[in-house]
Amino acid sequence: MGKGNKNKSLIAKIICLLLSFGLWLYISNVENPVRTYELKGVPVELINMDSISKSNLAIVEDENFTVNLTLEGATSDITNAKKDSFKLIADMSSYALKNGENIIPIQIVSYPQNINIKNNGFIGIKVKLETLVTKEISLKSQVNVNYKENIYKRDLSISPQKATIVGPETQVNKIDRGILIGNVENLDKDFNKKFPIRFITKDNKEVKGIKSNINESELNITINNGKTVPINIKTTGKSSDGISIESMTVEPKSIHIIGDDKLLSGINSINTQEINISNITSDAEINTNLKLPEGITTQENSQNVKVKFAVKKIQDVSKDISCIVEYINLDPNLVVDSSKETVNVSVSGLESVLNNIPDGELKATVDLSNISEPGAYTYKPTVTSVSNRTDFNILSVEDVQIVLKNK
Repeated sequence: MGKGNKNKSLIAKIICLLLSFGLWLYISNVENPVRTYELKGVPVELINMDSISKSNLAIVEDENFTVNLTLEGATSDITNAKKDSFKLIADMSSYALKNGENIIPIQIVSYPQNINIKNNGFIGIKVKLETLVTKEISLKSQVNVNYKENIYKRDLSISPQKATIVGPETQVNKIDRGILIGNVENLDKDFNKKFPIRFITKDNKEVKGIKSNINESELNITINNGKTVPINIKTTGKSSDGISIESMTVEPKSIHIIGDDKLLSGINSINTQEINISNITSDAEINTNLKLPEGITTQENSQNVKVKFAVKKIQDVSKDISCIVEYINLDPNLVVDSSKETVNVSVSGLESVLNNIPDGELKATVDLSNISEPGAYTYKPTVTSVSNRTDFNILSVEDVQIVLKNK
């Protein structure tokens, strides 16, 4: 088939489509035939609702009741028929209501002219009712409050703190609490405002269809000025021998304190209570309280902090120290012919201690008071600490030899 034949075929199809559409318009608007049409979701108004509560009942779910209507009429009338052109009611006072499912007949109060409603037989809606119960519910605030810098909450309360709810038994029994919802931004002064209440289950799902004696509760917030300051660790005592405290850290490192502006201006840090470190021999975590000045509190009114100690055990070392020997109480008839002027003394203790023993701290003496004859003698000098130090031990002292002769 050539290109020309294809174009002719397409033109023929378009002409047929236009003719069909024109015929449809003619039939719809000129002939205007009778047709049927199902209009879905036409709303039903429930009237005399007080009859439900008078029967000590309540609608289980607060829903919008609707029905589907089969309409008959001219095409133009059917096309123009809208849901709000119909008024349908269900009179809750005309029937004996019971706990459970109730079938309530529908009354068609008004509808468009020239349209017939062809629903065969009974038209009704299903209304599920349950026993009406009353319950008192506690209210809590879940209002998200953001404070300006150095502004802290002093107290927060709501009024009233309880609500009385009424509704179908299963719905009411699902409710765990009522919550205030909303947001407050950049709060810097005392505050009070009403917020809406939502009723929720234990797993925080909202329950609707419940009536309450109140729909709002007032949130009241009073504020304090404050500041954030670091925490200082205070200790008493000293580490045991052989123990070195490598680090001390506190958690939290800083604290939000609250008080009068004049008091706050003079505080740059907060101390812990003193911790005795003499009994700390290994890594430890100690709970202690803060030492708060009078008139100062913390943001959460908590004074407890944790102090962590990292400990290192130090082994003793030994070291030889050369010490000058002094000979005393020599017999006046004798003289020293030869003697050793210095002696090696072996000491032990912490390395940091031994490395800082000053010259002259150790004194070595040899008492010659029991010698009255010339000769060669061997002695072990007596070594003492000049300043009576006890942070190192004397392990051994080298012997000295001395030769004495007559004057």
